Amino acid sequence: MGVILRILGGQFGGFILGAVGAAVAAVVLTLLGLLWATDADRDHWRKLAGKRLAELDLCGANFAVVDGALTVQNDAVKALKAEADKRQAESAKELASARSTADDLRRKAGRVLQARPRADQCASADALILESLG
Repeated sequence: MGVILRILGGQFGGFILGAVGAAVAAVVLTLLGLLWATDADRDHWRKLAGKRLAELDLCGANFAVVDGALTVQNDAVKALKAEADKRQAESAKELASARSTADDLRRKAGRVLQARPRADQCASADALILESLG
């Protein structure tokens, strides 16, 4: 019976659905045992069927709890992804702005470095420096 439960439970794919499938298979196999049982064995199979149905109810309740928790977790992951996408877009925008500003400043610095002061400007600057020290 355990092999049949593993086969039937495994065909549903995931662990949780496999467990639900195994519980359903256990109920079905127990009811078949009850159907084919002799009069002497029927009480045993009835008790076992009641136990298996209770286990199936518990499995269904546990599945609902896990499914709810999984939904909450998936919603949280979606929210985190949305926030990460938003931050990534903002970062890309800020990086483009910073690169543009850096390019502008490099051009301005290049113009300043290429400019040659006139001789009279240097003499005026020297005179101003000497006067302030003086």
